[in-house]
Parts: sequence; C-alpha cells; structure tokens
Amino acid sequence: MLDQSNVIRGLLRLREVARRTGLSRSEIYRRMKKGSFPTPRKLGPKINVWPTAVIDRFCESDDSPAFNERGGPAIRPTVSHSEYTW
Repeated sequence: MLDQSNVIRGLLRLREVARRTGLSRSEIYRRMKKGSFPTPRKLGPKINVWPTAVIDRFCESDDSPAFNERGGPAIRPTVSHSEYTW
C-alpha cells in the first residue's frame, strides 16, 4: 500500500529517496551510473523502489550529503525498517 510519503511497506520511491538523501533526482542517477549509489529494484516496467534499510545505510555513510558532523543521518526516516525485510 502506498501512503503519502511514497513508502510502500519498507520500499521507497524516488521522491522519498531524494528527500532522505538530500540528493536531486539527476544526482541520484549520476551516482548510480558511477556505482556510488544503490541501484533500485524493479516492481514493474515504470516502477523503481529502494529498500528502506539500503537507503538508511547510505544516509549513514560518508557518501551521503545527509551525513552530518555528529556521525549520523541528518534526516530521520519516517518508517522504521526493522519491521520489514527485503
């Protein structure tokens, strides 16, 4: 089920991934092409999703602009990924 924050049972659509990471859509695709951003899973011919846990790990890494000086993500997830498995 899709809710207003683009979260589907522990899966994130591009808009939510961009919000959580602080990256633009074009920057996400640039980094995917270089191999420095997780690739999405295909749910259909026009639907790409990322597991919440994968994006949360990216946000905690040094590669993410959401990584802050205190050593953690600057944007808090809206859904706990511990309830879901991929």
